[in-house]
Amino acid sequence: MPCRVCDRWIVTGTNDGQVKASASRAGSDRIAALLDHSPIGFAVVSPDGCFLEVNPALCELLGRDASSLKSCSWQEMTHPEDLPTEVALVNDMLAGRQDGYRLSKRYVRPDGSVVWGDLSVCCVRLDDGSVDSFIAQVLDVSEQQATRQALTEAESRYHLLVKNSSDVVALGTNEGFFSWISPTVEAMLGWQPKDLVGTSFTKLVHQDDRSAVHKAQGLMELGDCNRFEVRMRTATGEFRWVSIRLTQRRGDQGEVVGKVASWSDSDDEHALREALAANEKW
Repeated sequence: MPCRVCDRWIVTGTNDGQVKASASRAGSDRIAALLDHSPIGFAVVSPDGCFLEVNPALCELLGRDASSLKSCSWQEMTHPEDLPTEVALVNDMLAGRQDGYRLSKRYVRPDGSVVWGDLSVCCVRLDDGSVDSFIAQVLDVSEQQATRQALTEAESRYHLLVKNSSDVVALGTNEGFFSWISPTVEAMLGWQPKDLVGTSFTKLVHQDDRSAVHKAQGLMELGDCNRFEVRMRTATGEFRWVSIRLTQRRGDQGEVVGKVASWSDSDDEHALREALAANEKW
C-alpha cells in the first residue's frame, strides 16, 4: 500500500502565503494520488514536529517506511549541525513572524548515511492564527551537493598548488588577453596580477620573440605544442627569459574557450647555456 497524504487537506496558495483547508473529498483524492506518485518528498507535520502523513518519495529519501516516520519527529533525523538553524525558523512560524521558509539541510538515515534535501515549508493556520500543521516538501539534492563539494575541493587543491608553486599559471582568452594570472607573476616579473588582466600576452613578449609565440599557438591548435622560450618584459622594463607551455582550455561541451599557459623562469638557465656555448667556441 502506498503512503497516503492527509485526506483532510487540499493545499492551495493564497495571496498571503498561508495554506487553506478544504473538505472536498474528490479534490483530496486527486491531491493524494498526485503526491503518491510525486518524485518530491511530501509530509504533513504537527506543530511539535511529528510526522502525520508522508508520501513514498519522502520514505525513500529518508530510508524509512511510513510507519517508522510517523513514530518520530523531523528533529530526530535532522543533522545536528543543521538543527539550530531550522529550529529558529520553525519558532518564527509558531510565533506568527513568518509563514514559511526554504533551506538546504542534511538528513541522517537509519544506517548513518547523510542525504541532502532542498526543503520548503509552509503552515496551515487556525482561525486564531495558531499553527495547526506544517506542510513540507523535500527534493533530494544529494548529487548536486556532492558535485559542488567535489568542485570546491578541486578548486581548493588547485589554488593551493598555484600558491605554493614558483611557476606562473595564466588563463587567456581565445584572442590572447589575460583573464586570470597567478600571484607568482610578481616574484617572477614584478607585475601585480591586476595590472595584467585584460592586457595582451604578446605585449609582454620581446618583439624579436613574438614569432615564436605565433608558431607555438599554431602548434597548440594542432595539439603538438612543446615548451618554448621567449623574453618577457618585467615591471621595471627589463627582459627575462621565460619557458612557456601553452594548452587549450575547453568548456563543458569540448569547445575551445581559451588558453592556459604555464611559465617558469629560465633566465639563469639561458645565461648558462650561452656561457657554455661561448666557451666551446674558444
